[in-house]
Amino acid sequence: MASQTDFQKSFLLPKVVSSFIIGTETDRFNVYDVKFYPYFDPSNTEPVFAVVSQKKVYIARLSAQTDCVITMLHELEDEQELRDGDSSGLNSCSWCYVHQDQPLLALAGGSGQLKVIDAVTGNQFTTLIGHGHGGINDIATHPIFPWIVATASVDKSVRIWDLRRQSFRHESHTIIICGQATGHSEGLLTLSWHSTGRYLITGGHDHLICVWTIPDLAEGSSFWREIGPESRKRSSGEVHVIHFPHFTSSAVHHDFVDRVKFFGDLVISKAAKEGKIVLWKMTGFDTQKPPPSPVTAPKAEEHLDTRNGFMRTRTRGKNGVETVKISPEYEDQPPFERMLEFDAPNSEPFYMRFGLLLPSSDYPELHPVLAFGNTTSEIRFWDLERLALGYSVGLSPNKSSPVKKRKGVASKANRASIVSQIVAEEQDSALRLLQACRQHDRLRQGQPVKYQMVRWRMTKISQFHYQIVQGFLLMIRTSW
Repeated sequence: MASQTDFQKSFLLPKVVSSFIIGTETDRFNVYDVKFYPYFDPSNTEPVFAVVSQKKVYIARLSAQTDCVITMLHELEDEQELRDGDSSGLNSCSWCYVHQDQPLLALAGGSGQLKVIDAVTGNQFTTLIGHGHGGINDIATHPIFPWIVATASVDKSVRIWDLRRQSFRHESHTIIICGQATGHSEGLLTLSWHSTGRYLITGGHDHLICVWTIPDLAEGSSFWREIGPESRKRSSGEVHVIHFPHFTSSAVHHDFVDRVKFFGDLVISKAAKEGKIVLWKMTGFDTQKPPPSPVTAPKAEEHLDTRNGFMRTRTRGKNGVETVKISPEYEDQPPFERMLEFDAPNSEPFYMRFGLLLPSSDYPELHPVLAFGNTTSEIRFWDLERLALGYSVGLSPNKSSPVKKRKGVASKANRASIVSQIVAEEQDSALRLLQACRQHDRLRQGQPVKYQMVRWRMTKISQFHYQIVQGFLLMIRTSW
């Protein structure tokens, strides 16, 4: 059994190691997104990251030396955005690949095009068109299949793309469309995958949060046969359309929903002007069970502020007629349960994104950490694991030890088992926090919990736009 000292050492708080400012001709430089490359070799101690501004993309490497020198690998200009003075520019990026030795960076913004570049050469890999004149506000790469990318658009829809189809001229890169006329009523601002890859969650200008059930995208699944040329009878059949989400609610937030993420089977979300981040649970949502049938998805004519298909079940009567109704175990339960609120002051503007750091195959012992920055350059961190364990555990912000790193490169053979392990670890962390919320009234009411949060005032980057929030791991290399 671990000693109390070892137990405390496992709680690692971030420390400022390095910061830098990108040169610009103006006194205000907008950084909308930043992402570390997640597929690196564990033996590589120099992480690579990408920074997205309105007109430019920067790809850089962080030195492992004590002075943490940042080396700029590419500084790329988007010629289309530079020519179009009316465009809102780029706003999102996501790492992906078709072949692991060719890292790709997907970019999007006001043009509505998904632009993919080769991160090694800096050259264009492909440009995908499908959202029409609707700009793209967020990108998310599938957690298991890095060649699958989802985009959230102003045109009210989600598109899921398969980058492998770049090699097949006559096949559509779009494989799935969610909504467009039957989901969100206004433009989307955010989307995120569940760690199993079977669900997408979205939020938008309509104050709505939707959860979409996604088909199994593994090789050999029936999905690929259904959209393949052997099965489709018309060209439109190569794109699978999901008309209705299994969950939709406008009751969680009352303004623009600009950030949503799964944490296990829980959800963390925020909206503009509310000054808080909310942790909540959908009743009946359980990824340990098979995904629900499309038949149980609530239809748009059901005029409720919250519609939850995860509470429904299909039954067949003696006459053979099939009906859909609320499962008996959920008859007396609300469609969702608000668990906890995190105080997030000075966050009135919309499109301010929080970050969620989760355990990975390389750092399985890492605690899940929620981070959010506001308009005053203050960055707040919450260790969700420590929060779940209660109030008795204390740790000085100046005392921490390195996280144990898993050595060796995962082979394709054991990739699935590693993914399953990480999903299970995330689920366990979320379950512990859920149980803690239900046991401690103080916790559920959002009152202060000892050591639950660390605050930083980043005066050196005060000239940066508030939308640096998503990039907190770039501006301050953290020592976890």
